[in-house]
Amino acid sequence: MAYLNQNARIELPEEWAEHVRGARQRPKPFNVIECSQDAFKGWTAFLKPFYKKTCPFPIRPVLEYRVQKEHPRLMFHRNFNNSPRESSVVNTPVSFRSTKAVNEGEFKLLGLAYNEKLPISTAKYSDLQFLKKFCRPETRRYYDELPHAANIKDSEVN
Repeated sequence: MAYLNQNARIELPEEWAEHVRGARQRPKPFNVIECSQDAFKGWTAFLKPFYKKTCPFPIRPVLEYRVQKEHPRLMFHRNFNNSPRESSVVNTPVSFRSTKAVNEGEFKLLGLAYNEKLPISTAKYSDLQFLKKFCRPETRRYYDELPHAANIKDSEVN
């Protein structure tokens, strides 16, 4: 079985897909699905009216979860093998939901999570502009066209 070549020169996202696809031949090559922007849906906005904002119980010590069809608003949980199950309400009642109901057999289509590429910070953009001199010309065009904004902060702390 072949592995990803860590010394391969990969500069564009499309090149990663091809590299991963060719990393394995037996039993068959990896199935790489390249997603376009419209594949990412806004699940957070869609589910927000249905569920509580924060979990009503601490999830770390929980050993077992159970959801029953007879009690769709409750989640049963217990922390130890022989402890009693506790129940917590995890979603809002239908009467409090702000979404418009749909007819039987219909469903509401999800909106897009993002309408365009997400911008990177200006600091990252300027770093990429410096580093692109080591890349091929078509790669330089890709990095020139990246959206960037001054009001975005880097998640890394130096």
